[in-house]
Amino acid sequence: PEADIKVQPQNNGVRYNIEGGASGILIGKRGQTLEAIQVLVDKAVRRRNGHQIRVTIDVEGYLKNKEANLVRTAERVAKRVKSKNRPASVGFMNAQDRRIIHLALKDDQAVRTQSVGDGNYRKLMVYPKRRASKHY
Repeated sequence: PEADIKVQPQNNGVRYNIEGGASGILIGKRGQTLEAIQVLVDKAVRRRNGHQIRVTIDVEGYLKNKEANLVRTAERVAKRVKSKNRPASVGFMNAQDRRIIHLALKDDQAVRTQSVGDGNYRKLMVYPKRRASKHY
């Protein structure tokens, strides 16, 4: 089956939106195939052009939906961290997903995010920010 590929320029790179074709095969179980394709394309582009260009590949809006879900998860975890005033883990995730969470919470003055651990799948933690102590 044929697929329609639309190229969308972004401020620091380009996004390829793929519609139609064998989208289920391209996405794979829990997006693993799409993630592998993304890693391969990213490595090829970086080898050729350095780190200046960010290439994103989305199939049937899968990535866009995943990003929206990650933002909702970030907001839910941040709300829990603020209400209990204790750190919480968002879980183990790849670098791209961690980046989405970091960006989603960067303007929240009450929490801070930090990636912890080693390897490709590091854990992302959300911590309450310490309140500034009052000096009299």
